[in-house]
Amino acid sequence: MIVESLASRTLTDTRVLADAVNTEEALTVDELADLLVTLVNGLAGREDDMRARYALILELRDRPDLLATLTEDSEVGNRSLDIARTALDRAGLPTGRAEEVVGLTDSLTFRRIALRGTAATEHRIFESYLRGITQST
Repeated sequence: MIVESLASRTLTDTRVLADAVNTEEALTVDELADLLVTLVNGLAGREDDMRARYALILELRDRPDLLATLTEDSEVGNRSLDIARTALDRAGLPTGRAEEVVGLTDSLTFRRIALRGTAATEHRIFESYLRGITQST
């Protein structure tokens, strides 16, 4: 089924980020922003998959069982949150902001595909967000 195929390919993209953050080394805010842009690059590189995912999210509103596989209530969503928590921890940032990081990543991926955003702009957005949460804790 298409929903499972999309989820499986997205899990592959998240493994790249997981490998980068599953170390004991600290991350700077700039390095974390770079890693998040790399994830957006990987997801946006599968433009057809992501377009299908966004269309299905809208179409499957009445099918929560399938919708969950494409959103945060899935293996992909849970893995993404775990990776975001680890990445935030490595950067000395509050892990309770993981859901926001995942949402921002998804939003910037959508923006890249739908509006042709750029990696330079995305890096500034991620960096500004991450620096902002350092000041709000």
